[in-house]
Order: sequence, then C-alpha cells, then structure tokens
Amino acid sequence: MRWLACFTMMISLVCAATAHEPDRKNRRIWPRFDLIPPLGVRLPAEHSRLYNRPTNLSGWLAYRIAPSSQEAMAWHNATHQRAYQDDRGRLEKHFFYPKPWEGLRVGPRDETAASRNAIEPITSGELREALRADEEKLARPRN
Repeated sequence: MRWLACFTMMISLVCAATAHEPDRKNRRIWPRFDLIPPLGVRLPAEHSRLYNRPTNLSGWLAYRIAPSSQEAMAWHNATHQRAYQDDRGRLEKHFFYPKPWEGLRVGPRDETAASRNAIEPITSGELREALRADEEKLARPRN
C-alpha cells in the first residue's frame, strides 16, 4: 500500500513538473464569437425619457406609496394638467424668475462692525467688575 501511494505521488509530481504554458506563438488564437449582441443601443427610449413624466400606472403607484417622491410629484402635476387624458407630449416646466446667481448682491459687504448691536470683547478687569456687581445684587435683600 505504501508503494502505491509513493507511485501515485511521483506520477503527479512528474506531470506537474512537465506542464508548461500553451504554445501561443505557433498556434492561432480564435476570438470568441458573441452570440448575444449588445442590445442597449437599439432599445426604444423609455416613456419617462420621451415624455418627461412617469407612466400613469407607475406614477399612481408611487403616489400611493410615497407621495413626496419625485416620480409621484411629477405624476401629480401631469394629472392636473390632463397630460394622460389628452395624450399630451413632453411636459417641461419654465421658471420665470432670476437664477440664484443673478439674485446675489454684488459689491462689498455692509458695515456691521460699526453698528451698536455688534458684540465687542471685554477685558478681564471689566469681567471682574461685572461679576462683583452681580454678587452685590444677589447679596442685597429685596424690599
């Protein structure tokens, strides 16, 4: 039994030692054939991409599950504009107010340091006097 184990081990070591990389220099490498071509480019555009709103059913479901989601709010707006009943095309909102960067004031800031409401730092001597005055007020009995 010992001889059989030694013989098997020697054969496996010899096979592993003689193994080498395939001969790629003298053999042609055949590229793999793609049976299923990529379909993503040829698919039709989605409803939400074409019409800028969800489908009626998915929007209704989203509105029932989470009314504050973007899809539900878009469905709600499209429903109020009768986009599904009248089979309207793409809906796009137009906003007629200044852009955020157009509403910014340009120029130097207002003088806030000169106003009376500005907090000024106090020295340690002034702090001691204020604490002493508070202690005197607390020590005096009320009339």
